[in-house]
Amino acid sequence: MKDRPFGNAGFTLRLIVAGAAPGEADEDITVTFAGGMAAEDDGARADVEVHTDISGFTALFCGSASFDELYRMRCAEISDEAFVGAVTDVFRCADRPKTITYF
Repeated sequence: MKDRPFGNAGFTLRLIVAGAAPGEADEDITVTFAGGMAAEDDGARADVEVHTDISGFTALFCGSASFDELYRMRCAEISDEAFVGAVTDVFRCADRPKTITYF
């Protein structure tokens, strides 16, 4: 995250990822986006919270799905729908993953 630009994003996001297996603790991180940069800020008050499971987070992080796609498919929840576009933008990947495996 340190060297990746985040455009004009200017909000604080609390991301909660459900454990990979039943009984595993959720992971929780708060990130502030400002001036095109992102910084972990566990003490910050979040403008918006996003909840997803590990598979949704993986798809989001590697670029195989956008946040708005996960949200439409009910694979992610957001505390304020006004931030769907902003969250989609900060996780946007220029290119989706590709495979050269022949099926």
